Amino acid sequence: MPTSERGRLLWQCRRGMLELDIALQTFVAREFDNLTPSQREQFSELLQCPDDMLWSYLFGGVVPVDDSTADLIERIKTSAGP
Repeated sequence: MPTSERGRLLWQCRRGMLELDIALQTFVAREFDNLTPSQREQFSELLQCPDDMLWSYLFGGVVPVDDSTADLIERIKTSAGP
């Protein structure tokens, strides 16, 4: 992935909640290069969600209706772990 694209996504990972910042930035650092182009696009679209929705998905136990989004959320959660 071009450095400018990675930088743009890392900037979009900066949210209003520290927990989101850490989870999303860790995911980009550890996993983003391994995603397929469609998964990369899906992650970019996920970053358009409001902070409260992202927090609910990542920490609040809310499961997205779309299976592919739910899988991506699980992957983000896993990458943010120890």
